[in-house]
Amino acid sequence: MHEPFAAATIYPMKGAQARSLRLHIGAHKTGSKSLQHVLRTRSQDLDSLGFRLFNSAIRIGESRVAGEDGWAHEIPLAIIRSSLDYPLRDSARVRGQTDRKHFIAHCSQEFQRDDPILIASHENLSFARFEWELLPLAKMLDSAQRACTVVLVLRDPASWLPSWESQLARMGRAAGSRDRNSIEFNGPQSWLFDWENLVKIYRNVFGSESLIIVNYEDAVKRDSSTVPSVLDGLGVGRGNLGALNEAWLNSR
Repeated sequence: MHEPFAAATIYPMKGAQARSLRLHIGAHKTGSKSLQHVLRTRSQDLDSLGFRLFNSAIRIGESRVAGEDGWAHEIPLAIIRSSLDYPLRDSARVRGQTDRKHFIAHCSQEFQRDDPILIASHENLSFARFEWELLPLAKMLDSAQRACTVVLVLRDPASWLPSWESQLARMGRAAGSRDRNSIEFNGPQSWLFDWENLVKIYRNVFGSESLIIVNYEDAVKRDSSTVPSVLDGLGVGRGNLGALNEAWLNSR
């Protein structure tokens, strides 16, 4: 399922709703790591434009250095159904961090910050498949008087699935599970690329006007990356961070 993406539509907010969260949710294998790299390395530029980044207390990979980087591990750990086994949850277990209330408290603290515009990104948020998973996030944002704009990148399943299977192999996991609810299930009706349902739950919880969809194939054809289009969707604007000439990560 794809919808055309021409330009970002950031709806004007007034009063308390001028406080907002600009949330990128993946999906996986659509350039999320490249976006997070740009956010992390351009944080000072973003700050000068009035955008601040979600500050995660969980440090993984490139985000091990201190400081805000936008890679918001606590959000999926706070809301994604506990029955789903995925690598981020494994990493949290290794660190002894398994209490959902802890992750909710951290998210709430971040959302309550004085910064008017907060940017967060996590591709594991594309694992959500039920509206009830998103309701705790909506409640936290409502308490913080923050509106939410969600940016989602969708890729043709025909090219997405082989890329995902390669990613699983790099993580030490094998595709082909018979468990239809697992992240290794790669059957023709796999929930993993049920984009229609993913779009539906985010629209139902946050509103149709709050969801911006980027077409992966169109963006890559136009810009060799999805990052410029996602920056547009987040309201940053591709031209406001200078030349985006970094090597794109995880391009397969």
